Amino acid sequence: MRNRSVSLEAKTLARSARTKARALRRATEGVAAVEFALILPAMLLLYIGMAEASVGWSLSRKVTLVSRSIADLTARTTTVSGSDLTKIFAAASVIAAPYPTASIQMRISQIAVTDTNGQVRGKVCWSKGQGGLPDLATGADYDLPAGYDAAGSFFVVAEVKTPYQPAFGYAFTGAVTLGETTPWPVRNVAQVAYAGFKTFKDTEMSRSATGTC
Repeated sequence: MRNRSVSLEAKTLARSARTKARALRRATEGVAAVEFALILPAMLLLYIGMAEASVGWSLSRKVTLVSRSIADLTARTTTVSGSDLTKIFAAASVIAAPYPTASIQMRISQIAVTDTNGQVRGKVCWSKGQGGLPDLATGADYDLPAGYDAAGSFFVVAEVKTPYQPAFGYAFTGAVTLGETTPWPVRNVAQVAYAGFKTFKDTEMSRSATGTC
């Protein structure tokens, strides 16, 4: 009798467990809330990542536009002075709007392409930096970009750098430096003279500052 009683209790428990399992499978209360809770972190990360990438890409395009614009403005002139270059740098604040320009760094340089014993290389003719970016040393070697290796020619190169601090990802990435370097051919003259600037050529030829190479 005892064995039959135990067997009956076991069958009753098994039926009860099966019934509860079937009921659990049919239960849908709270499923949507659980699914939303599981997917919410991924959705937030995706949304924030897209927003950060959009802002970063837009700022990067502005940096490129500033670099090309100041290079073109300089290459169109025949002679520049320190005040002229300051005005060109100031134009960046208009071009970069609505982004702030307080931390932007810029530099404009003219490169002379020289030929010494068949070796073509670039040499810094003159250079002017802004926002903490130092001037390049006159006469220093400069790596020639593709297409700018014609001996006896000159070109202007503009460099722009600015830090980008992601609003949400800063704790993980820190500030990201966005930069652009733009070589630009001189337009209306053989070379752009920098009034009052003593170039390496002036020093080599023991002449007064002509701003030319």
